[in-house]
Amino acid sequence: MFINASLGFIQEYRAEKSLEALQEIAAPKARVLRNGEIALIPAREVVPGHVLLLESGDKVPADALLIEALNLQVDESPLTGESLPVTKKTGPLEGVRALAERTNMIHMGTTVTRGRGKRVVMATGMNTEMGRIAALLQETEAGETPLQRRMAQLGGWLVLISLGICGIMMLIGICQREDMITMFLAGVSLVVAAVPEGLPAVVTVCLALGVRRMAQKKAIVRKLPAVETLGCVTAICTDKTGTLTLNQMTVKSVWAEGRTIEVTGTGYSPRGEFLWEEKKIKPEGG
Repeated sequence: MFINASLGFIQEYRAEKSLEALQEIAAPKARVLRNGEIALIPAREVVPGHVLLLESGDKVPADALLIEALNLQVDESPLTGESLPVTKKTGPLEGVRALAERTNMIHMGTTVTRGRGKRVVMATGMNTEMGRIAALLQETEAGETPLQRRMAQLGGWLVLISLGICGIMMLIGICQREDMITMFLAGVSLVVAAVPEGLPAVVTVCLALGVRRMAQKKAIVRKLPAVETLGCVTAICTDKTGTLTLNQMTVKSVWAEGRTIEVTGTGYSPRGEFLWEEKKIKPEGG
């Protein structure tokens, strides 16, 4: 138990330190305009109302509205999944626009790839578009990993088998006119001996070795069970930039027997229809 807890603590501590270092690299400094002079301040001190100065290569520390732009292009792939840089310009936009169509806005987490510009900070921290994504991730319920499910099943089977052995031993002893209490204690001893107390420690050590190997490949793993989960993955479905969204893949069309069948419905919902030449058909071949 002590070894198990120690290995888990050490791994998560190292991962947290690595993540903190990455956060410092993400956007450590920001250039702001104060009293007509340019000042370099930590990105965490940027607040709404600050006027930020951007140049090629800068990390954007907050959501802001452009007031000046000169050949300004921004990589928005962390937010929109668009692989090509987006050209930004000043001026109002008509109507409500999607995130990828807000050409007069620059968002936290993006990178300036070309040009320079001046902007007014509108939102910081959890009020940014990146912050809203982080809030959604925090609301996500963590499910059991395949290893945890298999360990639970193994534990259940071990309990049932052990109880069965205990019962058989008691019956044999009773048939041989042995003392019932003595046979009960013998059965309990067998149950205790059958429980693999070292199994959690062995599993933790194996996962820790996996984390170490991934660290050598420049991949940081925060939680030990994530290593086993990645090991169970056989296919990753992403768009052209590798962006993972809702973790859902929806079939929209099927080609079978020389014809293309359209499929309606979204996600994991079992609701939907099969359409061929705009006519509803049955999947059994109707």
